[in-house]
Amino acid sequence: MLDDLDKKILAAIQIDSRMPAADLAAAVGASQPTCYRRLERLRATGVIEREVALISAAANPRPLTVITEIVLERQTEALQRAFENKLCRSSAVSQCYMVSGHVDYVVVMQVRDIEEYHDLVRQLLTADNNVRNFRSLFSMRRSKFETMVQF
Repeated sequence: MLDDLDKKILAAIQIDSRMPAADLAAAVGASQPTCYRRLERLRATGVIEREVALISAAANPRPLTVITEIVLERQTEALQRAFENKLCRSSAVSQCYMVSGHVDYVVVMQVRDIEEYHDLVRQLLTADNNVRNFRSLFSMRRSKFETMVQF
C-alpha cells in the first residue's frame, strides 16, 4: 500500500526520473536517505517497473501509428495466450490490450510506412487462422500522449 510520501515521490519522478536526490527530497518534503530508501523499496516491490527515456515523435524511425481492432474466431485461454505472445514478440507492436465489447483486442503499432504495415498484417493477422477479422485506423495527428499515473 502506498502512503502519501510514496505518492509524492512517484509523482515527482514521473516528471523527471533523473531528478537529483536533493531536488527530489526538497520537492516531496523528506530527507535524501528517506527518499532513497523509498525509491529502492518501490523498485524492489515492482511498483516502479522500469525507468525509460521517452523519444520524441519527430525522432521516431517508425512515425506511422496504427491502431488495429482484432476479432478472433475462437477465444480459448490457450489461443488467446498464443496470439498475445505472437503480437508481443513483434517490435512494431507497442501496445496490446484484450478488451471487452465488439472486438477482442486493440493493438497499437508503430511502422515506417504502409509497406511495413502490410507486411506486418500478413505476418501477424491474415496468416493466423484464428483471426476472424480486423480493422486498422491510421493516426493523422497525435494530440496527447501521456505516461503519467495520477495518484
